[in-house]
Amino acid sequence: MLRLDGIVRKAVIPAAGFGTRMWPLTGGAPKEMLPVDGKPMIHHIVQEAIDAAIEHIGIVIRAGKESIARYFERSQPDCEITFVHQPEPRGLGDALLCARPFVGDECFAMLIPTSFSAASALQSRS
Repeated sequence: MLRLDGIVRKAVIPAAGFGTRMWPLTGGAPKEMLPVDGKPMIHHIVQEAIDAAIEHIGIVIRAGKESIARYFERSQPDCEITFVHQPEPRGLGDALLCARPFVGDECFAMLIPTSFSAASALQSRS
């Protein structure tokens, strides 16, 4: 049964796609790792989640996206991060289905790693 207590404690960040539209910028590296103000894009979206009191983040990745996991192993954010593996990128819906064991019966936020607030990226300068 879905738990609806009004508090969102978990977030899912789908990051398993190929990023073909950004290929000229990434050169094949994960688009989520492109730097914005000196930090990877995915860092900024994780920070937005932390600022919104999210306690546990599930990042959906696939083979070839291990650099995302390595980044967060080194940076140690102020929340718990779980990596969910998507065997092959088959779209956003499939990524969320892969995250279902992580989410369980809780409400959750879905955060797109390449769509974040410019204000949050620039706050690191102050």
